[in-house]
Amino acid sequence: MALLGDVNGDGFADLAVGAPDADPLGRENAGEVYIVFGRADGFPASLDPGTLDGTEGLVVQGPNPGAFAGFAVAGAGDVNGDGFDDLLIGAYGTLDGGPAGAGGAWVVFGGDDLPARLDLAALTADRGIALPGVVAGSDTGRSVAAAGDVNGDGFDDVLVGARYTDLAAGGEGVAYLVFGRDDDPGVIDLATLDVDHAGCTLRGTGPDVYAGFALAGPGDIDGDGFADVVVGAPAPPGGADPGTVYVVYGGEEPAAPPAPAPAPTPAPLLMADAFTYGDAPSGDTDGVTPASWPTDPWSDVAGAAMGTQGETEAALAGASAPGLAAAPPDAPGDGPPGPVAAAAPPAGEQADALRVFGETLLHVLNLALPFADPVGAWDRLFGGADDRGESFWG
Repeated sequence: MALLGDVNGDGFADLAVGAPDADPLGRENAGEVYIVFGRADGFPASLDPGTLDGTEGLVVQGPNPGAFAGFAVAGAGDVNGDGFDDLLIGAYGTLDGGPAGAGGAWVVFGGDDLPARLDLAALTADRGIALPGVVAGSDTGRSVAAAGDVNGDGFDDVLVGARYTDLAAGGEGVAYLVFGRDDDPGVIDLATLDVDHAGCTLRGTGPDVYAGFALAGPGDIDGDGFADVVVGAPAPPGGADPGTVYVVYGGEEPAAPPAPAPAPTPAPLLMADAFTYGDAPSGDTDGVTPASWPTDPWSDVAGAAMGTQGETEAALAGASAPGLAAAPPDAPGDGPPGPVAAAAPPAGEQADALRVFGETLLHVLNLALPFADPVGAWDRLFGGADDRGESFWG
C-alpha cells in the first residue's frame, strides 16, 4: 500500500493497494493494484475495488499468471515530467519471456484520461515503462521505492530491489536506481542500466548480504540539493544480525558507484557515504550511529536492529514485516520527511510494536504515510499483512 501523490490531476492525493494473489482476466496470481482517487466529499465506510470505474479509481492488472504484480507498490513522483504523479509496481514472480523468478517492475504514468482497467501485458510506451528482471530467482520488484531527483535532471527517479541477485559470491543482492526521462522508452533493460546511462546498479558487499531487501527515498540528507537514497541489507558480511542500511548521496551525472564497504565500528546499522555517489561531501566516510545523525535542516534516518528499536527526532522504528522501509512525515517542526528503516524479527518471533509520534501501531506495513485531506491536515495510511489483511486510512 502506498501514497501516490496526485495521479489524475484533480488536486487530491491518491493511494494504491496491491493484491499480488489476485486473478485478473483468468490469470492465476497475476496480481492487481487498486488506485483510489482522493476526493473532497469523504469516503464510504468500505470500498469494493472491483467497482472502481475510472471515476473513483482504477485497477491495474498483472501481465501473466504467477507474476504477483502489486506485491510492492510506491508513489514514484513525476518520472516523465508531464505534471502528473506516477505509480511504481513491483512483481517478484515470473514474467512471460523472462527468466524464472526474475520478477520485474513497472512505472505507470499518471494522467487525466486513465482507463478503468489497465493491463500491464498491454502497457504502451505512452502509459508507462516496463523494467523486467534479468537474473533468474532474483525477485526483482519485491521491494520498490521512489527516489526523488537523484541526478538533478528535473525528473524523479525510482528504486527497484533485486535482493537475491547473485554476483561473484552469491546472494549479494542489488538495487537498481532508474533515472526519470521524458522520451517514453517503453522498456528499460536493467542488465545494461549503467552502460546506457539510464541509471546505475547498487551492488551488495559480499555473499548473502541481500542488498535491496528494503529501499527508501528519504529526500536530501546531506543538504547538497540532490535527493539521496537508502538501501537496506539484512545480513551483512560477518553474519551480524542487525543488518546494514546504506545511504547513497545524489549528484550530477554520477558514475556507477562501487560496492559499499561494511560499516565500521561503532555503527552496526547506519552509514554515511557507504559508497561514494556523485559529489558526496568529503569527510563523510565514517560510520555514524543513529543518535548522532544530523537532524535539521536535512531529512532524518531512523534505524532498528532485529528485535530492537532505534530512535531519532523523526520517528521510532522497530521490527515489523520483512524489509520495512518507509518515508513518513518528519517530526513536527523538523523540516523535510525522512525514512524509517527496520529489519525483520527473528524467525518464529512476533514483530515488535512500532511507535511514531506517540502512536502505537501493531503489525503494520507502512508507517504514517502522509495522505492530505481537503482541510490540509495529515491523515495516516495503514496496511495489514497476510490473506486477511485490510487497508485503512483516517
